[in-house]
Amino acid sequence: MLRVKNPSTAAILIDQLPTVEIWSRSTDSSTRDMDEPGEFADFSAATQDTWTAREVPMLQPADLTQLPKGQAFALIDGGQLVKLRLPLVTEEHDQASQQRVLEAVFEALRERTSGPRDAL
Repeated sequence: MLRVKNPSTAAILIDQLPTVEIWSRSTDSSTRDMDEPGEFADFSAATQDTWTAREVPMLQPADLTQLPKGQAFALIDGGQLVKLRLPLVTEEHDQASQQRVLEAVFEALRERTSGPRDAL
């Protein structure tokens, strides 16, 4: 799916994705003066980290409505989400150089996708 104009179109992809667990950390620090003449310390300090988890959608509608040109999301291999970057062809390049660029991209994709994954 390339960039879309409205959230209802983005929902076509988003509804197929699972939610993910996001962890966030908050740090709390405190100090306290010790006003005890017999005590060895003049103050005490404490720091505490608190971790919390929450479930969020893998993508938000804004992720699809604000995609830059030449980028897309795709579900491959039975639903695995990947982000794609497509080469943008400009008018500066002639037809032959465009063909060479596309052939190089396809060759790189063939090399990346061949191997152990094909055996599965």
